[in-house]
Amino acid sequence: MAVVGLEVPHVHIHLVPMSQMDDINFTKAKMQVSEKNLEATASKIRAVMAIN
Repeated sequence: MAVVGLEVPHVHIHLVPMSQMDDINFTKAKMQVSEKNLEATASKIRAVMAIN
């Protein structure tokens, strides 16, 4: 979990799945994910949320 609030007084909570500390390195290039993969992941999240 990272708590971030740099430019103006505020806070963001980021829940980031990670295996090692370097996974949350914001200086790394952004991951490129296809629309198809994004929709598949969103569908899985919706299904789990509907069950719970």
